[in-house]
Amino acid sequence: MEKTSNLKKINIAFFSGTGCTKMSAELLADFLKKNALTVNVEEICRKNLPENKEYDLFILMFPVHAFNAPRPVVRWIKNIRPGKKSSAAVISVSGGGEVFPNRACRLTAIRELSKKGYDVTYQKMLVMPSNCITVTPDEILYKLIKIMPEKISKIAQDITEGKILSASPSAIDKAASSIAGFGQMFFGYIGKIKISEKCSKCGWCSDNCPTENIAFTHGKAIINNRCCLCLKCLYGCPEKAVKLKFLNFLIFKEGFDINNMRKKAFVPVKSKTGQPSVGYVWKGAVKYLSDV
Repeated sequence: MEKTSNLKKINIAFFSGTGCTKMSAELLADFLKKNALTVNVEEICRKNLPENKEYDLFILMFPVHAFNAPRPVVRWIKNIRPGKKSSAAVISVSGGGEVFPNRACRLTAIRELSKKGYDVTYQKMLVMPSNCITVTPDEILYKLIKIMPEKISKIAQDITEGKILSASPSAIDKAASSIAGFGQMFFGYIGKIKISEKCSKCGWCSDNCPTENIAFTHGKAIINNRCCLCLKCLYGCPEKAVKLKFLNFLIFKEGFDINNMRKKAFVPVKSKTGQPSVGYVWKGAVKYLSDV
């Protein structure tokens, strides 16, 4: 990978609930460092404000929430100190890919970054296994994980070479994103959680909640109204003691562990030939796989 731009220092800020975006951000940082670039990585959460240091390029990475950027990401961007015109890249991560209604998912974040003086010159969608509603079929799931390094290596190459890549979502895409984005205001209610008697009061959920929605006082769990439905506590609780009050049927009973999936993806098995035969829900993921 030959560097053709003037990049020297890059900052990657990511938001991650169940680990897919975190894994992608760390891998992207590794690829960029191999090209003699200085890369800083920071996680977006309520207790971490933007570092507001000077970099040649800012890369924002987040999972798609309701066809949009998660609310904590938008709030975090608003805390960035306005500065000189700088370049930025926005990379979204979803289970469905670059299809309706995900195609406008980066617009809110791009609009907020523009207010802070950033010029977003590169946009991209990564596809990773779905973590709710519909389980990704195995024939797609493990292929997505296997090609992840290749996809992220290509992004690193594009960024290093200064490639410009934009997107042009339709009016319908934009409308869906705006309506669903407004719906995120109610996630605090929809995402109300309950702690079962299996809770060991270890504090894992309160320590890892990106919105500080959970706290323990005198051994009792206090649930606030700041849930963004990132699902981290639901899948990460060591005792599986956290449940949704209203929509728990959307969560996978078998759990979601991207690190375990990554290990299984590289266990030698007899591979199937050709592209997976699945329905419209996975159309974007199949196209993503075929573009390798």
